[in-house]
Amino acid sequence: MDMEYSAINGIIVKEEEAKISVRDIALGRGYGIFDFFQIQDGKPIHMEAHLDRFERSSEIMRLDLKWDREQVVNTIQDLLQKNQVKSAGVKLIGTGGVSADGASIANGNLAIMLYPFKSPSTELHKTGVKLLSYEYQRLLPHVKSINYLYAVYLSEELTKAGALEPLYYTTKSVRETSRANIFAVKNGTLITPHEKILEGITRKTIIEKLDFPMELRNITLQELKEADEVFLCGTTKVALGVTHIDGDKIGDGTVGAITQEIRKKLISLA
Repeated sequence: MDMEYSAINGIIVKEEEAKISVRDIALGRGYGIFDFFQIQDGKPIHMEAHLDRFERSSEIMRLDLKWDREQVVNTIQDLLQKNQVKSAGVKLIGTGGVSADGASIANGNLAIMLYPFKSPSTELHKTGVKLLSYEYQRLLPHVKSINYLYAVYLSEELTKAGALEPLYYTTKSVRETSRANIFAVKNGTLITPHEKILEGITRKTIIEKLDFPMELRNITLQELKEADEVFLCGTTKVALGVTHIDGDKIGDGTVGAITQEIRKKLISLA
């Protein structure tokens, strides 16, 4: 169902009235941040961790959002009531604001929107997904920014190849996909890149709460392709098996047993 109400700077308005200026540098310069989490049957899923990351992103980007965590949480609860839902995706967007010269940071805007709750995919987790690799390093990788320029630019190539997302890598290591962190499984050990990435909440849960041998280190694209299993992780993906990268088969080309086990454990922790 569509959500009728959103919030701008703490004020709840109808969706069509939720506006920011066309002169905001989020539009003119692509300068802004966001975060996303879900609420299921009134229970927020890792909300505090997502709000922590949103606050860190805001500080790194030097945004003046004048936000108060308690007020944000209350606004989210009010939005749930106004939209008459108990389950929803919650998206926070912070913008750079309208500056005098159109390029420098000004008083920012904070938007909060609700989306229909998205259950973990059941079909893709059975079939697995394909990725296409691209040599690319995101700017300010520790920030969850609104800059998805390269991923959107590549969307046509991805669609033609039947690939879900681009996999970013450098000569030193794979990094992440456009919307997820990545893990390799080799001889029962989980391996995940540890630098110059956005450190996802699901990734953190896997590292801190699941009892698997773990290595946080650089992993080359070739090493990743030679892994027994590869999977993506994220808020709505949970743990999603990767069966092919650039047409190269991962393992036996099916979703691996460890990936499936991790997915079940993550869902039980939500």
